[in-house]
Amino acid sequence: MESHTFSVQPPPGRGGFTLIELMIVVAIIAILAAVAIPSLLRSKIAANETSAISTLRAIASSQEQYKIEQAAYAPSVFNLAKASPPYIAITLKLRLDKGPDFWVGNKSGYEFWTGKDSKYAFPWVAYAFPLTPAKTGNRAFTILPDGVMRFNYGTDPSTTDSPVP
Repeated sequence: MESHTFSVQPPPGRGGFTLIELMIVVAIIAILAAVAIPSLLRSKIAANETSAISTLRAIASSQEQYKIEQAAYAPSVFNLAKASPPYIAITLKLRLDKGPDFWVGNKSGYEFWTGKDSKYAFPWVAYAFPLTPAKTGNRAFTILPDGVMRFNYGTDPSTTDSPVP
């Protein structure tokens, strides 16, 4: 019996992809990335804003729980996070540019603050501001003891701003 070996050879003159074919593939990938990346960034901002709303609601309920147990509202987010056991889980940061004992919480691209605000006659107010506006979030939020959360684009939300649905 004879044994035959077969070798597969590319057709003459066809050693790989041409430069035009590679450029077309790169152009298609670039177009897909240009379409997908902005929507991914919008999704990330929406997720950060949803997380900020949830964290503000947690701060509001933590303030009420703190008052029941301590007979006073928490003066800052520091008191809520450093209690034993903690009322909320949040990363704390001291903002010396705002005052000698001004503690804020950071979570999901937002900075959170709670305490007494001279603009309101309420015993406490809580704010959430995007760390990098238009990148980590578009809206700033506030919640008051009445439970109504409000938002504003770029400035401090007030009682006259739209409520969060």
